[in-house]
Amino acid sequence: MFKEQKLSGNNGNSAAVKVKDWMLLDCLALLNLIPIVGTIVYLVIILIIGFGSKTAVSVKSRIKAALIWAAIWLVVAFILSYFFGESLLQMVTAMVAA
Repeated sequence: MFKEQKLSGNNGNSAAVKVKDWMLLDCLALLNLIPIVGTIVYLVIILIIGFGSKTAVSVKSRIKAALIWAAIWLVVAFILSYFFGESLLQMVTAMVAA
């Protein structure tokens, strides 16, 4: 789907990735709607596309950037839950008990 040979022009330069291909890549995120299994399958597919040897350079760069952002937000979420998790839990418990 995102192979460099398919996207290469006659002069050997990478051709532009079409909007249809980007939309197909974004639709893979719908796998996350399936609990646990969908997320694992999505992660495996993204890692294969992002680090595959035959994948177009522009697609690889986009996937790697998305993985870096995901890692940053995961770390931020862990830090926030460490510092504010207890107070949020108490607020939710108070709301349910009321």
